[in-house]
Amino acid sequence: KLSAQWIGPGKIESKMSETNYLVNIPGKRESSQIYHVNMLKPYYKRPAIINFLSCAENDSSSLEQDIDFPQVYISPDEFDVSEMIKDSHLDNRLNGHEINQLRNILRRYSKSFSNNPGKTNLIEHP
Repeated sequence: KLSAQWIGPGKIESKMSETNYLVNIPGKRESSQIYHVNMLKPYYKRPAIINFLSCAENDSSSLEQDIDFPQVYISPDEFDVSEMIKDSHLDNRLNGHEINQLRNILRRYSKSFSNNPGKTNLIEHP
């Protein structure tokens, strides 16, 4: 009972301080509750898995064959920065020089914008 229970999704109504947020979670007894930022995590809607049922009349041999349907896999923890830039249509909001500056920054700090975890010696836990 002492472990954290993940509930939600909820809507952040307001930021109370640097670390506390007022969150409204539908269906809870209290309409809104204050949560520490460590108790919050982003909500990603999962892709729908669609079951297919065919009502067409076929011979029994064709019914025994499996039909392959593509399954969409989206991981909320994996980001492709170059794809995000392409999909964000930055050319509508930035000029060519600004886009080149952004690409140079992303290239220079590519380790910071990587999906591969790393390690640091800059900080330590007490």
